[in-house]
Parts: sequence; structure tokens; C-alpha cells
Amino acid sequence: MVDKARHWISYWIITVALLHLLFALIKFKSEYLAIVSSGLWNSVDTVDKGQAVWFFLFGLVFLVVGCQLYTLEKLKVKLTGFPSLMMLMLAIMGTVLMPVSGFWLVLPPAIAMFIYR
Repeated sequence: MVDKARHWISYWIITVALLHLLFALIKFKSEYLAIVSSGLWNSVDTVDKGQAVWFFLFGLVFLVVGCQLYTLEKLKVKLTGFPSLMMLMLAIMGTVLMPVSGFWLVLPPAIAMFIYR
């Protein structure tokens, strides 16, 4: 990730992460309210609450990845092959296993990361 043409990758991932978090808050609103009303500690006691928490946490992790990529792009640091390959594998596996999910949104930046490495 050396030139400005590749700077879109971090923005794309950050945008997808923020949309993921927003969607989580809308989709799992009742689960989050139940978790908070239970006092947080040891409050994930159903599958639905567990899905809500993992969905939100994945969005946070993806946001961290996007912010780190932004920093690397700003510093004009070229990614190594391993993170690029892992992002591509995540996108492909997620899309194949859950084609109706939003994993396909990760394919464009993952492919670009792999090509630009």
C-alpha cells in the first residue's frame, strides 16, 4: 500500500466496520438492552445474546484492522503477504459459508490487499 490509489482500502474496511456496528445495534437492540439490564457481568446466558455480542465484537475488531491499515497507508508501509492472505481467506470463507451475509463486502479490499502486497 504505497500510493494514494490504494488508500481506499482502509476507508472501505472502516466504513464496513462502522456499518456492521450500526447494524448490530439495530438488529440486536433487545439483546443488548437485556445484557445491560442484567448488569453486564456474566449476562450472556442465551445463544441470541452470544450472537449479539460476537457480532458486535467482530465489528470492533474489523474497525481496529481498518484503523491500523489507515496508519500503514499513511506511512506508505507495504503489507506483507501473510495479513493480506489472511484477509482474503476470511473474505472467501465467510462468503462461501454465509453467502447471504455481508462478507462479500470484504472481498474488494481483501483482493486489493493481496494484489498490492
